Amino acid sequence: MKLKSTYPYRAQQRGVALISILLIVVIATVLGVAMTSEQNFSINRARVSFDQSIVKQYALGGEELARQMLRQDFIDTPQVDHLGEEWAALGEVFEFEDGEIELQIIDLQSRLNVNGLGSTRINDNGQYGSQNSSSDSSDRDAQNDSQNYPQNYPQNNSGNSAGGTTNPNNDIKARLIRLFAQQGAEDRHVHSLKDWIDADDGNDGLGAEDYAYLGLEKPYRTAGQLIGDISELRLLMEMEAQQFRLIEPYLVALPDPQTEVNVNTAPASVLQALLPGTDLGTLEALVADRDAGQPFESTSAFLVQAGVQGVLNGITVRSDFFQVSIKARYQDRFGYLTSIIQRDGTDGSMRVIYRDQSKKILPKVTNQSLEDTQAFAPASRPTLLNSVPSLVPVIDALAVSVTFDATLTAATPIITATTERHNG
Repeated sequence: MKLKSTYPYRAQQRGVALISILLIVVIATVLGVAMTSEQNFSINRARVSFDQSIVKQYALGGEELARQMLRQDFIDTPQVDHLGEEWAALGEVFEFEDGEIELQIIDLQSRLNVNGLGSTRINDNGQYGSQNSSSDSSDRDAQNDSQNYPQNYPQNNSGNSAGGTTNPNNDIKARLIRLFAQQGAEDRHVHSLKDWIDADDGNDGLGAEDYAYLGLEKPYRTAGQLIGDISELRLLMEMEAQQFRLIEPYLVALPDPQTEVNVNTAPASVLQALLPGTDLGTLEALVADRDAGQPFESTSAFLVQAGVQGVLNGITVRSDFFQVSIKARYQDRFGYLTSIIQRDGTDGSMRVIYRDQSKKILPKVTNQSLEDTQAFAPASRPTLLNSVPSLVPVIDALAVSVTFDATLTAATPIITATTERHNG
């Protein structure tokens, strides 16, 4: 009897085995690719986190560098601050290993402080606040300010301001109205700003209180306290973006309502708001001479050169509040940090009262700045740094190659610097 061959069945079995092996290879390949991709993603995430930590430290190092510069300036000339000093140089760039820091320090007392409308000095009636407010609302203003700021808050210690008996609340209000009018903005926003800050429910002239804002499509209330950032003015009733852009460069929101305007750093438009009736051309010429190397040594000297007789309150020739804008780069990553530093006028001690990691520095490129950049050879940088001996340790510390450490990523949450990938 002849046996029947089983070859076809064996061939079918070998085909199934081949398909099974191919499936196993495909599954192994997919798993391998997935594991490799996940590993690469984890490596990239760790590298990004590491780079962010480094650029954050560079930004904070730039803030400390600015503190040292302002400290050295106080030691050298404690009574006068002007734009001819080293801290006022725009766009100073300090290069380190695989990165650099760009610093820009601005004197915030070169602008009008809108929080002066919330001043709680005693007026001519012996009450807190403006002469037009009732005693009850004035007491509420005083109580409101005492709640917003602690009793031991260091006030402005500028000793160079000229005295005077003019009510400070009405004075800053009149100055703001003049500034708004000069810049083409509606001065009724000054009344709205006064109502936004005060704690009472009474309208200040053409201002608006809670009931006006509660009637909007998206209702909200007035702050009833001092402004924390100048961008808060955009919440004022009918404050359009165009109007805000007209006045923004000349205004600031500082926590001390009693800050004075530094006539050594203020632009001509701000000075015109301080000196009603003075021609803008005259003030521009005065500012040009001042910035050319002839700063005012006292407020009296300023009044004499401006042709003003008598005294003028609310002015000074030195400053306590500075804004530091920092742009840090490490390899292809960038970090931005904007800080406000308060420098005590008696001992020069400083503290950071504000940090913002969202504001980016957008350099203004002009023909003059390009020429200055080309003329600013690397060999001249050590001259600037050596002129401030206390900066040398800071520069040396920042120039050291950064190594990964657990403390590098354990930074305080409030001290952060937003980074972004450089796209050329």
